[in-house]
Amino acid sequence: MPQPSGIAPSLSSGPTPLRPDFTPLRTYLLTLPFVTTTILLLAILIQLLQSTLLPTLRPLLSLDPLALTSPTWYTQLHRLNTYPLTHLSPLHAAANLLAFVPLSARFERFQGSARWAALALGPLVVFPGVGYVVVERFVLPGGGTTRVVGLSALVLTLFTIVAVNTSRVSPYIQVPWWRCGGGGRGGFRTIYAPLALVGVFFVVAPGGSVVGHLCGVAVGYLYGFGWLAGLEPKEWVVEKVEGVARRWGWLEGGWLGRAGWVMAERSGRGRGDEGDRLPTSFGGGGGGEGSVAGSGGSNANRPFEGVGRPLGS
Repeated sequence: MPQPSGIAPSLSSGPTPLRPDFTPLRTYLLTLPFVTTTILLLAILIQLLQSTLLPTLRPLLSLDPLALTSPTWYTQLHRLNTYPLTHLSPLHAAANLLAFVPLSARFERFQGSARWAALALGPLVVFPGVGYVVVERFVLPGGGTTRVVGLSALVLTLFTIVAVNTSRVSPYIQVPWWRCGGGGRGGFRTIYAPLALVGVFFVVAPGGSVVGHLCGVAVGYLYGFGWLAGLEPKEWVVEKVEGVARRWGWLEGGWLGRAGWVMAERSGRGRGDEGDRLPTSFGGGGGGEGSVAGSGGSNANRPFEGVGRPLGS
């Protein structure tokens, strides 16, 4: 009788099942800067609360033109800061956050956390909100009262700033099937990319607020061309804030430092870097995918990480 060989047969005859590797995503999330992480967590927390325990939270935080033009408007000013943090649904929140996080992280690393917090909580959010309320209540026929929520207006503001920065060194986005005048040179005008994106949003999500999106684009143009530069926090204010945090031990080795705080002197702006730019070549021709034609230096090939597809403002 033959003796058993002592080698157990394999119990699995098929291929080893593939398991998703979430390490890159985990690494990316853990390296996000402080203000971007804070906004991300607040938006997720608010969405969870209004979907479960506090369904009345959205009406309290939304941008409500009627409330902001009522006799008690001064008690509703918080809405100008809180409307980006609340969303219509988990899908709406996920789409907006996928668009917002890469943009915000890049802007924060360039501006520094203190300056980015002042901009993100101040003019880049408040001005589109004020513009929306004015247009909705006093320009549109009948005086609109539609409430809006979501990060998409801020996403479009940031996208527009990047487009303006790109247009200074590359006026056209080169697309193989798009030709314009001037002997066939060029492509789609870079400066008009935000308006084209608003059109895409309208087609993909017709329920979104076109007025809110256009207000976000308008503020992006104003900031990108330097007309809102006077509203940025002054250098001495940023240095004072970070000096106090450093004396209290919050920065190097402290909880803010461990949480991803980007100090002003270590930001891209502090090092003299240029801002981010859009990719200006797609497919054939030009400088290759993701390149910026006509620009030089180490910042010439910094791909824009995309804005996703926000589902409304």
